[in-house]
Order: sequence, then structure tokens, then C-alpha cells
Amino acid sequence: MRCLNVTHCLCCISLKPAGILLGALGIAGCIYSIAMAKYEINKDFEVTEILNNEVMEHQLALKYFFAVLQLLTSTLWLFGIFTKNPHLMLPELILSFLFLLLIGLLVGLMFLVAGSSRGARLHIIAFPAYCIAGLLFHFWIVRLSLYKSMVHNGRNTDTRYMGHELNEIRTYVYTV
Repeated sequence: MRCLNVTHCLCCISLKPAGILLGALGIAGCIYSIAMAKYEINKDFEVTEILNNEVMEHQLALKYFFAVLQLLTSTLWLFGIFTKNPHLMLPELILSFLFLLLIGLLVGLMFLVAGSSRGARLHIIAFPAYCIAGLLFHFWIVRLSLYKSMVHNGRNTDTRYMGHELNEIRTYVYTV
């Protein structure tokens, strides 16, 4: 099965620098998410009597879990690029695909609700959300293309090396 393949991100940045940029932005976003979750704990501390503490604790636990998971996969992504080990890049590729599916589902639901008479105001939000989902899809294709190119280059390098080594063995056998 063939999938889309691109050679540049946003038509001007080659794949490797784009992959490094996406990984760095992922790490920065995770640090921001963790900081904002900590800020929400301090801000909502005064309102805890009104809200259910268990619900708030579960929401914060989920925020921390996903932020730490994204931080781990983004770090593995960057480490895989710098060490030229594409297998370390797989968790980020899978997690970003699952996130993309979730965003697509939410945007689809927004369009369904915006089509009803009650959701007329959602048209204002739905179009930018659709554009952002398209941009996220492009970034996922960039990640996939970088992964595939690194796997392909790794195979070519190993094959050439083994072929060269095999030719040396054949030459040695024929000369003896």
C-alpha cells in the first residue's frame, strides 16, 4: 500500500530540519502544557469547594499523562533523527496519527453540529478548525516521509556495505 510522500515541509523546508523543528515544537508544547496544568491547579485551588475534587484530579492526571507521553515520544523522535535510528521515531509517528484521528473526529462532529439549526455559530469555528486539521495532516505526512526515507536510506546503506563486503570475499576466494 502506497502512502503520500513529500520531499519538503510547507514547500520550502527539507525533511530532516522539518522533523527536528516538529520534534522541538512538540517538546516545547509539552513543557507549556505541564506548566499550564500546574497553573490551573493553583488557580482553581480557591474554587475547589464548588467543583468536584475527583473530577478535577482525573482531568489533571490525564493532562499530565498525555503531556508526559508526548514529551517522551517527541524526545524519542529527536533522538531517532540525530542517531539515524528510525525505529525510535515510531512512537511519535503512531501517537501523532492517533491524535490526528481524534482531531478529525472532533472536526467532523463540529461540522455535523454546525449543519444543524442550533450550531449556526460553530461555522465561525469549524472552518479554522478544518484548516488546522489539514495542516496537522501535512505535518504527519512530513513525519511519515522522513521515517520512510530514513528506513530506505538505512536499507540502502546496509545493502551496499554487504554487497561490497561480499565482492571482497569473492575476490579473495578467486585469487586463492
